[in-house]
Amino acid sequence: DAAARWEGDFLAGADDMGGEDFRIWLEVEREGLRRGLRLALARLIEEAKRKGAWREGIRWAERWVEMLPWEEEGHLHLVELIHLDGRTADALARYASYRSQLEASDAEPSPALVHLGEMLERRASGDHGPPTPGAAALFTPDLVGRGPALAELLATWERVRGGTAESI
Repeated sequence: DAAARWEGDFLAGADDMGGEDFRIWLEVEREGLRRGLRLALARLIEEAKRKGAWREGIRWAERWVEMLPWEEEGHLHLVELIHLDGRTADALARYASYRSQLEASDAEPSPALVHLGEMLERRASGDHGPPTPGAAALFTPDLVGRGPALAELLATWERVRGGTAESI
């Protein structure tokens, strides 16, 4: 509920109302609230992923990017979820847009962002990389639209991890 109601920084525009001590206190408070917001959004996104509810996750990731536009984690979630929703070209466009934003500000992308972009480019070109040893299922085409099946599998895994295997 708090993530949905966020309307910006605490006491926005009040930076010049007090002395240095006030500004320090204000920034500490703002950062604490932003940290709570990031944590709440990350939990909402992870829950959506567990359920295979890609579009719900996309909405929360878009909210993250809207509220905290310079935070890479929100962009990573957004690009990944758009890809999981079966829209690799859109995910690649979002990736390119954020990468341009970083370059314009002379900021470096993290290795995770670079890796995600490379994976998306391979997917978009039809090159999924060299095959690796493992189950034959790993060599099948992308499983788009399998969110409910993944959600069921993840829920079963959580029950097993929680010691309730008898309910399977």
